[in-house]
Amino acid sequence: MAALKTCVLKTAVFTAMAMSLVMTASADTVTIGNAPEQAYVYISEAPPPAAADEGAAAQAEAAVPVDSAQSAAADMPVVGEAPAAVETPPETAAAQEAGTAAQEQPETAAPEVQTGSAPEVPQQPEQTAAAPETQAPARTDYVASGPGAALGASSASVTGYEGTAGSAHASDPAVSVSLGFKLASPAVSKGNISVAEGSIQLADGSWAEITHKYNLRAPYYRVLREQVDSAGIPWYICACYATRLGDYRTEDGSIARELWLKKSDCTETQSLNLNTQNELRHRIVKLALSNLGKQYSYAAKGPDAFDCSGFVWYIFNQCGISLPRSSYEICDMEGGISLEELRPGDIVGRYGHVGIYIGDGLFVHSSETNVGVISERLDMYNRTNSFTHYINAVGD
Repeated sequence: MAALKTCVLKTAVFTAMAMSLVMTASADTVTIGNAPEQAYVYISEAPPPAAADEGAAAQAEAAVPVDSAQSAAADMPVVGEAPAAVETPPETAAAQEAGTAAQEQPETAAPEVQTGSAPEVPQQPEQTAAAPETQAPARTDYVASGPGAALGASSASVTGYEGTAGSAHASDPAVSVSLGFKLASPAVSKGNISVAEGSIQLADGSWAEITHKYNLRAPYYRVLREQVDSAGIPWYICACYATRLGDYRTEDGSIARELWLKKSDCTETQSLNLNTQNELRHRIVKLALSNLGKQYSYAAKGPDAFDCSGFVWYIFNQCGISLPRSSYEICDMEGGISLEELRPGDIVGRYGHVGIYIGDGLFVHSSETNVGVISERLDMYNRTNSFTHYINAVGD
């Protein structure tokens, strides 16, 4: 009997404790779904947020009775499935589709690079047009009282153009200067000039004859070698780089690199008589003549090609005299002299073109693209181009 009372008492105590705990934990009561009749109470501390999120679905599935699961399905999301899609307005959907398409668009592949040899570039024809140059107007009133007096010039005199080149030094003692190479000079008289017959080889391998009517009349040609052809005719083979020689022009634009002059039409020399004792002037003249037949090239200053001022600059620089680079600056140098005061080794020029006086009324210059470096008579040149400046750059 005592044991029964003890058991009843223990049961009452446990019941009272359980009811007290239920009332205390009412704040932690959780209702699952919309089933008000069946509420399930969990008497425990709330798990950390992450653990609660991860275990919520499993706990709900275990706690909800079968007869309540169907009523709760409408309000409880299913773990592991995406929530119901929200209808998107057509405009927004279109924009999203466009954005998705842009993201999914594959990158445009770069064009395939060919790794083989580059295609052959056709060779460009060499330039034959003259580089731009300031030309003085042609003059008809120049009085040629020197070697070109028989050219039929007007008898009117113009200051700066009349007189004979170098006449003020005509009585100065002459010195024979050895050149170290051979020069050929046309010697067939034709009116007031001397000409020679020549021949050149064209680009296609054929030969063009240059008869006397084409007036090969440069005072000097630099001889490279001599040769007798199959017909037994001896020739001087001279340096040139031109499409125009005298009044002859190559019809196909071929650049002649050698001019054959008939020896019977020419004289030759390996020395010059210069009316100056100054060896620096001798050297200037020799160096200028040694470059006869080289190429004209705009802005070039040697040693294989020159423009006009580049040629003068190069020759004087090789002789130890520093000059400006342009014809304008050269013409503005100190040391101006008159035509009559010219001596071998002086500079002749105008704004836009310059050359080197070599004595005996002649000068050497890099003429233009289709002519190259040539010798020429100063009186004939002045009739059409009119040099206006004569400069003693040697300083003696």
